[in-house]
Amino acid sequence: MKIDKYDVALGNAAAQDDSRPALTQICFKDGTLAATNGFMLVCRKADIEDGDGFDGEVLIPAKMVENIKSTPKKPAKMTVKDKAITATYYDKSGMEVDPKLQFKADLDATFPDASQLFPKGKKHYQCALGIGLLRQLLACLPKDGTLRLGFLEGGGMPMEFKVSGNVPADYDSDRPIYGMILPMFVQWDGDEWQKANEKESKEK
Repeated sequence: MKIDKYDVALGNAAAQDDSRPALTQICFKDGTLAATNGFMLVCRKADIEDGDGFDGEVLIPAKMVENIKSTPKKPAKMTVKDKAITATYYDKSGMEVDPKLQFKADLDATFPDASQLFPKGKKHYQCALGIGLLRQLLACLPKDGTLRLGFLEGGGMPMEFKVSGNVPADYDSDRPIYGMILPMFVQWDGDEWQKANEKESKEK
């Protein structure tokens, strides 16, 4: 299985608490990689190849995946054999790094069925945020507290946010950080990423 920087980033969604060992791993199943900490779920289609040993369900330790270094031109390659995972990865010049990274695969633990965790029902709009803009927003916010997001029905308007402490008695809880960001609201179905308000104006 080929592993690029996006696959490695999935490990950031895994749990850090070793009391829930299955959730500290990235799960491969039915051609999909999934990671969750119990509060969020992140999935991606795996780039598997014949003979790499990824069959059935395989749990990959997220902390080990963090050590895999991929380059845009040469993704790392991961194989499974005899309950061991071998990762061959490369330096910035694309040269293979020796020795290879090897660690144990958990082939027996049970991971939540990711396909059953998604909410049911019709999705009308999605909010498209640039990763750079989102990182800039998060850099302005404290690491604790609660981030609340506000959406207006129909989309096409700024998305408001507010951050305050988890407990009303927290210091400065009466002075939350608040503001707005300008996302792009688009139709959920399809891949055209057309602004919803532009589509509505053409229909009128």
